[in-house]
Formats: sequence, structure tokens, C-alpha cells
Amino acid sequence: MKINNVARSRRDDALVSTIAIVFVATLVAPLGGARADTPPPNPSQNELEKEPAFDFSARGRLQVRYTHESEAESNQVELPRARVILRGDYKKLLELDLGMDFGGFDAEVANAFLNVRAYKKHLQVRAGRMKRPFLRQFMNSAFGLVLAERSMLEDGFQARRDLGVLLHNGDKDELEWALGIFGDLQPSDFAEETPEFRPVIAARVGYHQDGLDPYDEGDRRGGRFRIGGALSALVHVDRTTAKVGERDTGYRLEGDVLMRVEGASIGLGALYRAEDLVDPDFTRFVAGFGNVDYTFLHDYTVAARYSLTKRLENNEAPERTEHELTVGAVARFFNDHLSVHVDGSWLRDTGFADETDSFRFRLQLGVK
Repeated sequence: MKINNVARSRRDDALVSTIAIVFVATLVAPLGGARADTPPPNPSQNELEKEPAFDFSARGRLQVRYTHESEAESNQVELPRARVILRGDYKKLLELDLGMDFGGFDAEVANAFLNVRAYKKHLQVRAGRMKRPFLRQFMNSAFGLVLAERSMLEDGFQARRDLGVLLHNGDKDELEWALGIFGDLQPSDFAEETPEFRPVIAARVGYHQDGLDPYDEGDRRGGRFRIGGALSALVHVDRTTAKVGERDTGYRLEGDVLMRVEGASIGLGALYRAEDLVDPDFTRFVAGFGNVDYTFLHDYTVAARYSLTKRLENNEAPERTEHELTVGAVARFFNDHLSVHVDGSWLRDTGFADETDSFRFRLQLGVK
């Protein structure tokens, strides 16, 4: 394969610059703290009781990935995520989260929101750009996954970040809930003179037994049997319909169950997607997933995940089914600051023509 030298040089320069930015940000946070070989002072009781009014942290996170795909006969090295994250907290009442992502050699806002604890921990208000509360594997941090990447369901069911306002109670209680309205706006939309606001209502409710962290993959804590589950929905109200006074409404529904015991995790889920609330001729999808993983020696996890998406036949589109089976492992080092993922996937697409099978291999290095 011939590669233009000038384009390759610019791409290499962008990669080196991005890695340098994230590496420097990773080093910023420890600079303000005490040295590891310096014993901490012996504070008085008053100093112990007094907490700083404002807390600030700066961090960097980086992922470098090699991918081989059999269908395209391609081998590529990519930078899926390269993030600089700034966080501030004022008296445990007001939180600010700002994050920039330079992955893919493009700069994009990851998070930019303000979170206010309106009534203790029972009611919080978050406003800005954030993750919509839909699909557990998307709500998990990409740097805490046990496989290199999330499944195909993330894109197919519009699990993504968006601009909006969210009422919630956090994710530390056994009973979790969230309700918000979003604008269905992406960063590219703001290149337009007047980006169109298409309201999306998001809701999620879940229950997780004490000791089960619902948004951290792998059972590194171990212990007795724990179970949790959640239901979530996205209802999209599109105001662009040609008929004045009417609205087309699409929706996405998801339910999942998570079980853990002694280092083992099992997750199951089902999803449904409709592009219109009433018209049966509009496209509809059903999907499901199952995953299992086992963590040993605290820092090593082996995992497998299967996902299926089926588009139901209608007057405009034939039936189509997609399968994805991924098996892999992750090893973590230096107190989770370094991780190495390796996984392989089998993918099958049964759609317009004959069945097509393809295979994918990924090797990923993560730093945080």
C-alpha cells in the first residue's frame, strides 16, 4: 500500500503532539501533592476536622490500539481516546467536570457539565454535555472496560453524550434514578448557523444490592452474591415533520441484569428500538446481549460477550440480523495506571445478500 509521505508525516506529528499533551496532563495531578518519601505532618484535631472548601484535579488518559480486520484486510494503529480531564468540587455541593478528547486526531468536548447537590445526595441537578443515562455498558468508563471496546449496540441504539439537563440521585445508592431532557445535539451540529434542537427525554431506574458497583466492569472486589438491574428509555420527539402541528416520535428501551460473586460477573440485557411511536411501517429493531467475565489476582480479567441486533422486516427494508462475539482479556499494572487489552471478535451480517462472516483482532495499551 502506498502512503503519501506528507500526509503520513502530518499524522505522525499529530499523534506525537496528542500523546505529549495527555502525558503532561497525567503528570500534573501528582505535582501538587507531597512526595512519597516524605512522611505526612501530624495535624491537630481541628485540622483533621477542617476540609478544604475547593478541591481540584487534572488528569490525562490515553489509549493506543492496533486493529486487524479480515473483511477489509486492513491493519491499522489508531488513537481511539486521548483525554485531558479537569474536575473541581466546592464543599461537596458543586461539581465541575471538563474533558477534551483528542482521539482520532480531532479535538472534541467529551464532558462539560455542572452538577449541583440540591438536596443532600437524594436530588442532584446536572447541566451541560454529558452521557445520556442509557445502556449500562456505555455508562461505564471506556477506561474500565474488560474488553477493548463496547459492543455494536452503542451506535445502533444512540448511546452517546449530549447537551441537556438531568435530575438524578447519583449511582451510590441501592436505588438509582435519573430523568432528563436532551437536545440530540452533537459537536458537528454547532458548525451550522442555527443548530436544530430535537428534544429527547431520557429516564433510568435501577436497583443494585449493597457492594455491587454497577458502572465498573469486572468483579475485582469479590465477595458474596450480589445482583442488580435497571430499566432505561430514550423518547425522541422530532419537530421536523412535514405536517404542521404533528410530531414523529421514536423511542429506545433497555433492560439489564447484573450478577456478581467471588470474582465472577454475568450480565444480560434486552433492547428495543422504534423509529416511530405508532406507524408499524417504520423501522424497528430488537437486540440482546450477554457477557461473562472472571477476575483473578485482582488485576487480571478474562471475558466474553455476545451481542445480537435484528431489524424487523417492513415495507421499506428487509429483515437483517447482526451477530458479534468477542473474547478477550485485560491485565492491569502500577495500580491501574497501565492496562493491556487483547481480544478477538467474530462478526456475522445476514442482510441484503448472502451471510458474511468476518473476524477482528485488537491489541490495546491504556494509560491513565
